[in-house]
Amino acid sequence: MYCRKCGKFFDGNAEICAECARAERIAEKEYAKKNKSDADTEAIIVKDGCVEKGKRIGIAGVVIGSIGWIVICIACFIYLFELFAIEKPGLSEYEVIAQAKRFTHMASGLIFTCWAGVVIVIPSAVSGITSIKKFVELNRKGVRSVATLVLGIISLAISVTVFFSGIVLANAMQYGLEEITEVLW
Repeated sequence: MYCRKCGKFFDGNAEICAECARAERIAEKEYAKKNKSDADTEAIIVKDGCVEKGKRIGIAGVVIGSIGWIVICIACFIYLFELFAIEKPGLSEYEVIAQAKRFTHMASGLIFTCWAGVVIVIPSAVSGITSIKKFVELNRKGVRSVATLVLGIISLAISVTVFFSGIVLANAMQYGLEEITEVLW
């Protein structure tokens, strides 16, 4: 029998020879790789968990950033509450000094807590950047995961806001503590 593609003689009752059949299979595989539909690509990526992983990273960043913000807010509220308690009307001079001394001991811990809140948000920033990178990676593969991008941006925004506000608040608390300490001693 003769191959209808190359014209070579071969034994068997197929329409093409083994060499041409192998070349045809390779060409079909390459064509299929080049022309995969978006649905196939999306199914592969979702199956691998890339979309879900990007969302989870973004959610973790938002949660961690929120925890840092809560820590800093609690430290600031306690600081202000104790600061205003020093100047409570009707206290004797001795009571004001005792209250101020108690405040100076507590304020150091609150300032440390504020700095801890600043450190807590660093993983939030990393999560936000990772989530945005995951979105870019998915976008290159043809999958648009807007939730991954939005969560990454929110996580990054929270972490940057908390980071800088925490630094400002910790320094303001330190300055207030130094002023009170200077008056007392």
